[in-house]
Formats: sequence, C-alpha cells, structure tokens
Amino acid sequence: DLRCRGGDRKSEFKKTFDVEDGRRRRTETTINLRKDKKNEGLAKRRARGLATPTVPSSAYNMSSAPQLPTNSINSSKKIYTPEDIPSLSQMLSKPNVDDSTLLEVAQGFRKVMSVETNPPVDAVLASGILPALVQMLTLVDKPEIQFEAAWALTNIASTEKTNVVVEAGAVPHFVQLLSSPSAEVREQSAWCLGNIAGDGTAFRDIVLAAGGMAPLIQNILKPASNSLFSNCVWTLSNF
Repeated sequence: DLRCRGGDRKSEFKKTFDVEDGRRRRTETTINLRKDKKNEGLAKRRARGLATPTVPSSAYNMSSAPQLPTNSINSSKKIYTPEDIPSLSQMLSKPNVDDSTLLEVAQGFRKVMSVETNPPVDAVLASGILPALVQMLTLVDKPEIQFEAAWALTNIASTEKTNVVVEAGAVPHFVQLLSSPSAEVREQSAWCLGNIAGDGTAFRDIVLAAGGMAPLIQNILKPASNSLFSNCVWTLSNF
C-alpha cells in the first residue's frame, strides 16, 4: 500500500544519507590522521636534529660502493645560531668556493634549522640559500655535501614552508638520491620526501609523479640499515 511504499522510500533515503555521511566522516578522519601523522613525523625529525647518524655495517650495504666515513659526518663541532646566517651565506659569494666551504655552509644551515621548536626558517629563506642547497644535491661525487644539504632541506620541509622546497625543484633530485650509493644520503632523501608527501595530496602526487615509489620500495626490500627501513616505511605511509 501507499504507506508501505512511503516507508520504503524513507528507508532508502536514510540509507543513502547514511552512506554519504559515513563517506564524509571517513574523509574528514583521513585528513585529520594525515595531519596528526605529519606532526608526529616532524617532531621526530627535530628531535633527531643534533644526533649523529649511524653508519651501517657492510653487511647491510645495498651496494658495494663506499658509505660515508664516520669521521666525515658531523665532523664540525661548531655550534651555529641564527646570528651566523649572514656569514654562512657570504661564504658562497667568495671566488673559488671549495668542497670544504660547501660542506661547512650546508652543515651550518642544517644545524641552524636543527632545533625542536621554532626553527628560523624565514631567516634562512631570506638569506637566499635555498637554490644553493638544492644544487648541492646534484654533487654525485660528494656524498658528505649531499647529505648535509639534504638534511638542511629536510628541516625546511618540516615547517610550514614545505612548498618552497617543492617549488625550488628539489623533489626530482631527492627521488634520484633514493638510489645513491650512500645509505645515509638515501635515508635523508626518503625523510625529506616523507615530509613533502605528508603535507597533502598535491605534494604527494608530485612525489609519485617524479617516480618516488619504486626506489622507496627498493630500499624497503633491501634496507642498508634499520633506520633506513623505518624511514622509508614512514615515507611510504604518507603516500
């Protein structure tokens, strides 16, 4: 009868509404989880800011190429503060900049940004160092410089200024560095890509379009260290 049919229509309408409402709630929950996940990852990044990376044993090496020597990582004990930003920038304006200068500059900016709260990202970007840090990623025969530059860029990407790292063209370089002979460079690159992908679906898609998935999975299947494995899994979770 009519009352029965009317009840059926109401029931169908309620089912449709419930499905759409559930879908909307799941979308909102997913967005909130991604934000929480990114915040958790960024806290870990800054907490490790002053730690010395572990050089894996040869048993874990993904290739036979030499890893970064232990005395080359964090070799400088100098403490850098935001007051050092102008002098660090000026070092690159000198003629005949050598590798040791590049390493000191990259390491200096990395240490300036390696604080748990309120890193001076605006002052760092205002210094104009960003293009130079991205360019350092291309120095394939200088893994120590690549490592420090990647770390500095990772810390920049861990702030609300993630977009500047993407816009500077760093993503394709980081994807390429996922296949670096240096496990430390691979790990740092994965970490930065995780920060970028975790910022939102638009940046995640940029990382995927650059080919980030395959080398990331390769590092998970054949990790050079436990920390490399963990960081790659975390980055993958942001996809």
